[in-house]
Amino acid sequence: MILLILLYITFLGIYSSLGAVEALLWARKGAESFKWNEHAWVLAPQRVWIGITILLTGLCANLYGAIIVAVFVASIPAFFFFHQGTMYMVRNHINHLVYPNRWKDDSTTSTAKINVEWGWRLGLFIMSVLSLASTFIIWLRNFS
Repeated sequence: MILLILLYITFLGIYSSLGAVEALLWARKGAESFKWNEHAWVLAPQRVWIGITILLTGLCANLYGAIIVAVFVASIPAFFFFHQGTMYMVRNHINHLVYPNRWKDDSTTSTAKINVEWGWRLGLFIMSVLSLASTFIIWLRNFS
């Protein structure tokens, strides 16, 4: 079960890394924004998260079977919480006048088809954690 929790956390890591990359792209500054190399601190970790997720998924599939699909599905509602939260944090780091509320901020200029506000993002994250917990409870009751 610890591997399944690690798999869930790696999904959240991917969502955060995607938000950081988008923040860099939408800031239209990229490399000039930081004194550090964004490839080393953002893009490489994103690829590491994806690689770890692939390895854990394969390992979990051998040990746990189809429950990994339920773990992935449980992580989906948390996407907006980590993706947008990370994006707003990084954008604020690039320019402290943009998104002053950082993780809790909401976009006022987004052209995205789906723009989930802070309260909804938090609620979806809580739903994700509860979904993961219920998945484990059902799995333990059926296979213990």
